[in-house]
Amino acid sequence: MSRTLRRDIYSLRAPGYPIEQVRQPDPDPLATSRYSCVYWIDHLLDCDPKNAIGDIRDGGSVDKFIHGSLLHWLEALSLCKNLSEGMVSMAKLEVLLQVIFPVWLSVCDIF
Repeated sequence: MSRTLRRDIYSLRAPGYPIEQVRQPDPDPLATSRYSCVYWIDHLLDCDPKNAIGDIRDGGSVDKFIHGSLLHWLEALSLCKNLSEGMVSMAKLEVLLQVIFPVWLSVCDIF
């Protein structure tokens, strides 16, 4: 997904473009990433949390994706008309983080 997602992937050139008026380009640049955009967090949750720690830690693949592609991912979810599922997935990721890093997250809540 990191290699596919980018700003204004459908070349709409207008922030706030009404989703009802969006037409998928042909070829659709999201065609190969659509499933991943919606379900990558679910697959991360299916992993053993001990194995996922390396990907979630600072500098891991999940950390890099969130810091480098979060807005592009949200744009893609919107274009796929799955933004609400993405928000549910982010809540699931937050729960996973609370399980893996409970002390660190409770310190962050203080600030």
